[in-house]
Amino acid sequence: MKKILILILYICPLLLHSQNNNDKEKFPAFNLGIGGSDEKLKNWGNYHFDNGLYSKALKTYQKIQNPDAETLRNMAYSYEYIDNIDKAVESYEKIFDNKDLTEIPMDFFNLANLLDIVGNYSESTKLRKKYSRFVMKDSRSPLFQNDSLYYKSLQSGSDDYRLNNLSINSPASEIGSYAIRTNGGVGNKFLFTSSGETSKKIKGKFIRPEKPTYNLFLGDFNEEDLTLDNVEIVSGVANSEFHEGPGVLSEDGSEVIFSRSAKSIGKNDALNLSIYKVALNGSLTSSEKGVPFNNNDYAVMHPSIT
Repeated sequence: MKKILILILYICPLLLHSQNNNDKEKFPAFNLGIGGSDEKLKNWGNYHFDNGLYSKALKTYQKIQNPDAETLRNMAYSYEYIDNIDKAVESYEKIFDNKDLTEIPMDFFNLANLLDIVGNYSESTKLRKKYSRFVMKDSRSPLFQNDSLYYKSLQSGSDDYRLNNLSINSPASEIGSYAIRTNGGVGNKFLFTSSGETSKKIKGKFIRPEKPTYNLFLGDFNEEDLTLDNVEIVSGVANSEFHEGPGVLSEDGSEVIFSRSAKSIGKNDALNLSIYKVALNGSLTSSEKGVPFNNNDYAVMHPSIT
């Protein structure tokens, strides 16, 4: 009887300890705290940031009265992720303007990249030179030091190529283009992926509401003047609430093979990418099939045909 009693008393604390650990994982308030102090707000902001919830992280970080350098870096990254470049620049500048905060070499480099996006090349060049003084091992450092106008050489292009800004380009993202030649150049098809305004914006467990959903688009490609006509969003089974694309066309244009989120959740509660094939008639797709090597536990994506 005594042995049984001692064993029960020994097991109970272990069960309670295990329960406490599980509760801390399920209920982060046990670890992060409740209230409005800067420390607790930072903990919650970091929690959202580490889980990829950048809009939520920003709402929490913005309540902090005196953000430290780490918080400002996280805010800059979050703002850049949701395409608010001006706010991202402002967050980095606060690190440099506050004498109580210590900048690191990558602060110079990251802010320089953001300033390039907004067209402030002269200031970005100064920051890259400062970065190169800290990190001489970086193979780009001599370029930053010796050629203050290096970006102009990148913009100058080459006489061997002609760069055309297609009419399909928008303030959103257009990526993953793929063209096929049919009927001797007459009726060429051009497939691309876009997050433009015609894409659906859906909020869900695996869809970030601050980012539009990528969809496939199809158009007629004119070889002579490098223009696109009759651009339409791909409809049917290849148009869902998830991201579609990039994709490729079969040689005869009768099929589309593309990347899309898998239909089942894999390990670590992750929804990985898979490859699907559909029949194409005009811009309408049907008869969806997944490739046999799709796997819910890892990503299978970005198909190509050779």
